[in-house]
Amino acid sequence: MQVTPFSSSIYGQNLSSVLSGGTNMPLGQLGNLSNTATQAGTGVAKFSGFNNLMSGVGAGVSAVASIGSLWSGISAADKQNRRAKEQLDFAKTQFNTENERFKKREEERLEANKAVAESANAYDLNPMTRN
Repeated sequence: MQVTPFSSSIYGQNLSSVLSGGTNMPLGQLGNLSNTATQAGTGVAKFSGFNNLMSGVGAGVSAVASIGSLWSGISAADKQNRRAKEQLDFAKTQFNTENERFKKREEERLEANKAVAESANAYDLNPMTRN
């Protein structure tokens, strides 16, 4: 094992060997690490187009789902409006039916009051007197 200023061993390798990417170079030549990082980054850059494609696909799927949700909301609101109209028509019909029943009952009551009033007028308090 080569002795450098940092000779601590990490699993059998010295620290400068680990930092330099596996080559056994002295610490003064650590400037090559940026080249090693750039070369490692090119492998990741190969997938950047795929990542962009997947981002676009995800955005498209999200847009379609959003449109579907909007359509579902519009459909539900339309269905609710139809139900509200049906209920309003039913309420109007019921109101008119009840109104007709009330008018008939009121006419019956007035006729009964008139009959009672006529019979009361015909009643003589003292039947023993002559007119």
